[in-house]
Amino acid sequence: MRIDTAVTTVVLLLVAGLSWGVSGQAALPEHATATFGGGWSCDLGYRRVADHCEKVNVPPNASATFGGGWSCDLGYRRVADHCEKANVPLNASATFGGGWSCDLGYRRVADHCEKVNVPLNASATFGGGWSCDLGYRRVADHCEKVNVPPNASATFGGGWSCDLGYRRVADRCEKVNVPPNASATFGGGWACNLGFKQVSNECLPMTPDERRAQQAAIAAARASERSRTIRFEDDEFTLADVERRCEAYVYSAPYGELECSGNVRILQRRCEVYIHSWPEGEIRCRGSELSVIERRCSVSMHSERYGSVSC
Repeated sequence: MRIDTAVTTVVLLLVAGLSWGVSGQAALPEHATATFGGGWSCDLGYRRVADHCEKVNVPPNASATFGGGWSCDLGYRRVADHCEKANVPLNASATFGGGWSCDLGYRRVADHCEKVNVPLNASATFGGGWSCDLGYRRVADHCEKVNVPPNASATFGGGWSCDLGYRRVADRCEKVNVPPNASATFGGGWACNLGFKQVSNECLPMTPDERRAQQAAIAAARASERSRTIRFEDDEFTLADVERRCEAYVYSAPYGELECSGNVRILQRRCEVYIHSWPEGEIRCRGSELSVIERRCSVSMHSERYGSVSC
């Protein structure tokens, strides 16, 4: 009997509490959404006026923005309280904010776009310029083929580097002597495999404690490198940004380029993609500051043209 009475009392208290919470809650106006903390905000297309929401007057060729405003659509610019069509010349594309930029292969001259004179064995770049294709170097206003020795690969900028397992000696590449339980590294060296340690010119097994310490150090180093700020020209970004905001585009297998957005957009002009073993590939960049991207980031194609970047 006491148990039943106690249960009934608890239920009554809960009901009373819920009733108080409902009656004590501020009324939610029409066209609004509740927010944490007991408040509310007007829905998209509405603005707050005292204790209610009024519809925003959005002109033609514009879209409502959160906060009760509006902005002109792509290809239009704001003039007072309306949107006027932006004057976009031939061979150009509209940009947000009412402007425009010349398409790839064209450069801006006053209020129009002129075609860029791109020589043989070169490709147009954004901004109205051009760069020599992989395996060629710029000489004045044309591109000359680079003399690449055996066991080497051409690099962007008109140079070449020895393949993995080889080292540069003058103008040729010599094979690196790699001991058992080790792997060749870029630059003509070698490193012991995981679980082994270098003793003189050989790799010996690690103790269990040494292996655990090695694994912990590798995990810490990877996490630190992914979040480390890379400063290049006027931009700052991390490897995590590169992974999130870039993808690979192959325009002529096995060669491709990066397509990036936001604070890593500059990599489009500085880095290229090379698919060495489909669907896996690597990224090659110009500039020593970007060498960490070459070391830590790779490409995995998910279609004939596009692939993801992992760092």
